[in-house]
Amino acid sequence: MCRLFCWAASQTVSPIEVLGKDSKHLHDLSLIHKDGWGGATCTNGVITAAHSIDSAAESDQYSDFIEEAKANSGMIHLRWATEAYAVCLENTHPFVADGIAFEHNGGFKNVDSLLPLIDPDILAERQGTVDSEIYFLYLRTLLKTKSMHDAYAELIPVMENQTKYTSLNAMILTPNKLYVVASYNDDRRPEDVEQDYYHLAFDTEGGVFSSWSSGVRDIEGTRLPNNHILTVDLSNLSIDVSPIDLKG
Repeated sequence: MCRLFCWAASQTVSPIEVLGKDSKHLHDLSLIHKDGWGGATCTNGVITAAHSIDSAAESDQYSDFIEEAKANSGMIHLRWATEAYAVCLENTHPFVADGIAFEHNGGFKNVDSLLPLIDPDILAERQGTVDSEIYFLYLRTLLKTKSMHDAYAELIPVMENQTKYTSLNAMILTPNKLYVVASYNDDRRPEDVEQDYYHLAFDTEGGVFSSWSSGVRDIEGTRLPNNHILTVDLSNLSIDVSPIDLKG
């Protein structure tokens, strides 16, 4: 279980410039979501990433990132490790491959049931043990032949049937687009988290777009409906919010 944040702007900005006083919320949330943090940025089509197994609240690298990682777009992930997955760099989001940065909040069972669905060459690139990486590998396989929307239209029913996921919420950064995916099952939400734990919101203020997990920002923003994908075109910051077709 994790917290997610992303942004996109016409000019280069640092995360703390986007968050303002809300940066304290990420700091405080990392006292619970303490099993590492990661960030990725994209400027001029180049994606770079930083990772640490330290809590963001205790990481000088995190302080440097939110203050100095100026970019046109980017993301931050605070990890709260689920089940028995190790706290290690290989399991720390965002995962980066194929010019894509990917971060996920949620969990699922029967991870091995997805392995036969993953392209063998992509599966060979697996570095860690965490379920989120398998989710990313499966998504990358689908993206070889499908658009993001069509990939999720196939992925969600398969994972619902085979893995009974809690949440597939994700933020996905490419050189051209930023995607925010809301897909979750509130009836499988762990009892020890808030009712809105899987809710995602977004807002554009002063020409800067941002999206976040509950608790990250004070502003209410606009709720991203469940089983919808928000797409930001990084060339002009236009926003599209569309339902995921789960009927096949």
